[in-house]
Amino acid sequence: MHDDPAAPEVPEWLHGSWRRAWIRRGATRASDVAVHYVQTPRMFADLRVLDARPRVGATSFADATDADLSALAEQWGFAGFATADGDVVTWHHELDFQPDEPGEVDVGRVERVGNAMLEHALDGAYTELWWRVASGDGRYFAAERRAGGRLEGLLVVAGDAFMYVRDRAVPLPEAKSLRELVDDPNRGRAAKISYLDCEISAGRARGGARPWAIERSTLPWREGCALDPPFSVRAGALTMREGWVAVTSTFALEDLALLSDVDGGN
Repeated sequence: MHDDPAAPEVPEWLHGSWRRAWIRRGATRASDVAVHYVQTPRMFADLRVLDARPRVGATSFADATDADLSALAEQWGFAGFATADGDVVTWHHELDFQPDEPGEVDVGRVERVGNAMLEHALDGAYTELWWRVASGDGRYFAAERRAGGRLEGLLVVAGDAFMYVRDRAVPLPEAKSLRELVDDPNRGRAAKISYLDCEISAGRARGGARPWAIERSTLPWREGCALDPPFSVRAGALTMREGWVAVTSTFALEDLALLSDVDGGN
């Protein structure tokens, strides 16, 4: 489990908010996927959306077309906890937007290069260049919601950057991809929506157009909306929403109070 005190944490320089510049496989280098990644001392979340994702005009699943559903299936994201063995980091996926691939382990060798990072596949299959958007300045917060040991919700914050994750109500059936499930003519619309109803959202808790503004999401109609964080600070105490537990907090309580004040004190 992520709270095993014996499990080594990732290096401190890896904490913060990151964006991927490119991935290179062999002689081919690609930068057509917008990747958001927030790493706290233990918990992390990652969102990957094609730059060329078709415009989804729906305001909810209720008015989403079949084409919209297919477009939403072409996204990736995952969340969980990370551990390290020297410069080799393993990202343990407890929640995945796409179906699990049996036996797949998300592990790579990380190399710090100034304010950037190179991630190398252990077998040399790929190299990724990441830019650190913000270090978080030592201010990190992570909260989770679990049921029966299953991760149902996660909020990770590094400085002003946040990522929020909410799992779908039921696990995905076995499949090669989410697109395979969503384009299957033998599956009903309700089932397809249940497969896609998994939110991974990235944004800024402060400094954006509004507090907790969602900038990118697996649910496009959430973009531009404000997240209601699952915690508040009242009377000098941190209070979590029912079912949520704070697992990491290096923020001063007064700074958390500012973050939790979604109305900006108005």
